[in-house]
Amino acid sequence: MVFADLSGFTAMSERLSRLGRVGAEEVTDAIGTCFTELLAVAYDAGGSLLKFGGDALLPRVSRRGPCAPAVWAAAAMRERLREAGRLKTSAATSHCRMSVGVHSATFDCFLVGSPSRELLVTGAAASEVVAMEHCANAGQIVISASTAAALPDRCVGNPLEGGFLLRRAPDSAARLHQRTDRCLLRIDLREFVPVQVQEHVLAGGGAAEHRVVTVAFVHFDGSTRESRARSAKLRRLETLVTTDATVTTRCSAAPPPARTCSCTWTGTNSRRSMPEKTSVSSLVEPWRRIRRAPK
Repeated sequence: MVFADLSGFTAMSERLSRLGRVGAEEVTDAIGTCFTELLAVAYDAGGSLLKFGGDALLPRVSRRGPCAPAVWAAAAMRERLREAGRLKTSAATSHCRMSVGVHSATFDCFLVGSPSRELLVTGAAASEVVAMEHCANAGQIVISASTAAALPDRCVGNPLEGGFLLRRAPDSAARLHQRTDRCLLRIDLREFVPVQVQEHVLAGGGAAEHRVVTVAFVHFDGSTRESRARSAKLRRLETLVTTDATVTTRCSAAPPPARTCSCTWTGTNSRRSMPEKTSVSSLVEPWRRIRRAPK
């Protein structure tokens, strides 16, 4: 698994916000172009994107063959960013950089929630790949001990806070896998799109804009306990995500300006955005019920 966090978008967005809607459109175009370039590299290595987390990416790359394609993908994404990360806008030219963590292990993934489904990547392995990224400075790739053990010695650099710096990329792993999108024809993707987003898109969407909102960021602990059976963890996560969807729906059904509430998940972090004047005090009780529920 690769966890790549990009920096530079915030400063660019702040400068372009002074231009109003035109600036918002430029932010959308610049970020979309940059992510398209980076994800093309991951896809060439046989990867697939599991999650966006703000301006961070969580691609999964299966490890097959004589090298670790995930590490190759991370290094190739960093190389591609040298060009794709030069974002020319009407305000200025911004330069994006990327810090990356890579970890090889078995990850716990749960498809939970109602009415829309969320794929949650949890457990000790998920925490480890995040920890590797936190060790990395901008421009660095930090690999875990398990990933380092699968690489040639020439690729592994100095130890760094529980991991190792990547000294050099392994041999090219591009196009190790034949990609196919046939399976997508049998999946109703609406199941994975929050109801509020569906309604917004079906209503015609809207132009890009900078909007002042209130953001609630909720972090949940306990998913890394190895003693907890997966079936029990699945039930708890199902309750957690469904309750979060209920809270979001309640906010969306409220009188304006609260009805534009939306929710995104990154691991076991729930991020909900609401208009600036929305009160969140009435949304606390569902989380209290989760805390009081039997373990």
